[in-house]
Amino acid sequence: MSRSEAGGFFRGAEFSRLIILAAMLAIGWPMVVYFGFAARKPAAPRPTPIASLPPLPPADPDVAFKVVLDKTPRTARDDEALALLLERARETPAAKLAAEGRREITPVDLLKNPKRYRGIPIHLDGYAEIVYALDDQDPTLTPKKRLYEVWFRSLDFDQRMYPCCLILEDVPATLPGGKDLGQRVMFDGFFLKLLAYQARDTFRPAPMLVGRLTHFPGEGESKPTSKSRNWIYPLLGVVFAYIFLRVFLTIRKQFARKPEKRQYFPSSHEAEPGHLDQWLAGREFHEDEADANEE
Repeated sequence: MSRSEAGGFFRGAEFSRLIILAAMLAIGWPMVVYFGFAARKPAAPRPTPIASLPPLPPADPDVAFKVVLDKTPRTARDDEALALLLERARETPAAKLAAEGRREITPVDLLKNPKRYRGIPIHLDGYAEIVYALDDQDPTLTPKKRLYEVWFRSLDFDQRMYPCCLILEDVPATLPGGKDLGQRVMFDGFFLKLLAYQARDTFRPAPMLVGRLTHFPGEGESKPTSKSRNWIYPLLGVVFAYIFLRVFLTIRKQFARKPEKRQYFPSSHEAEPGHLDQWLAGREFHEDEADANEE
């Protein structure tokens, strides 16, 4: 039997409901996948076992650091220590600088006790938010007469509220300039001081470090979301799984529906003798009765 004879697979409002459910499924599942998985922040590197970490070296005793003042803007009195750290970053092989960088030191540690970490090599993972060039620099600082200032936020969710100012002599060729960049980077270098920077209507301190930067193109920042909202992704998954099940069962039901039974009569039906006369007589009787009632 053809579909037209059976009345079609979908009847009444079934087809429109199926279209709505299919549209919700087609739009909803990609959103769950994107926001629940693709938008997650990059995984932090595996920490070194604490037992294998060498003791923290003492702060750099060089005389250039004696005149450095914390919680102040960058001034000429910082130039000698800045030039010293730029030279160390320039002459130290990248692999050695990365190996020596201490990964257990966080921006909060630098804010709490800056004198303890002065001149110590530090490794940071996170995002470059603001990048711009500082031209016309004193050639005693850098032979290129240009430095780069990068405002950095840590990969660690709990440390993102504490920005760091990175001073670089060179930047990766793939790193863009500007604001609100959210570029995934890795820093290896040395801590110099707490830099006072303008934050709205007040000055706040930020760790200032000098060294090298590694850029990871294409690994943009996933904006931090409240941990209390993570429950919504499993809930949405259950909802769209239910919609998928409804669509599947609806289609299955329509294809499994049995065709309606119809009675078919032969085109030539011969009445038995006398049946036709009886039927006509009965019809004439009813018609005469109806006329009498009208009179």
